[in-house]
Amino acid sequence: MISNEKIVNELVKKVTSSVVGDIKQSINKIIEDGISDNLSKVMLEGEFYKTINNELQNGLMSIYKEITSVNKEEGSGVSMDKKETEEFFSEASEQLDAIVQTTEKATEDIMGVIEKQMDLQAKVGQGLKALKKRELSNEGNRRAH
Repeated sequence: MISNEKIVNELVKKVTSSVVGDIKQSINKIIEDGISDNLSKVMLEGEFYKTINNELQNGLMSIYKEITSVNKEEGSGVSMDKKETEEFFSEASEQLDAIVQTTEKATEDIMGVIEKQMDLQAKVGQGLKALKKRELSNEGNRRAH
């Protein structure tokens, strides 16, 4: 006759294996969703900065064209001597350099975050594979007993 202790032990094993599988699936889903959300946010931020950079470049090009067209128009009533023009373009150049540096910094930051997310995703993938391998191994061991 089977003892109560043996029945309880078998019941605990079955419940535990069922619960462990459910917990693993839940953890896997939570981790995958978190990584996916973070990658989406990072990619959107990258697109945001790219759009801003393009708009800045287009706006600055438009300003430059306006300035050069005003200087070329004769009798426009607007005149700048050579020194004023050089000062103006020097200041504009410094501002453009600052914009480029800021854009480069933002791009580097975004790429750093993306690299970290990709590394994390790879580690999580390896962890999930190890969990599945252990789970399959444990199932094989349970069946052997």
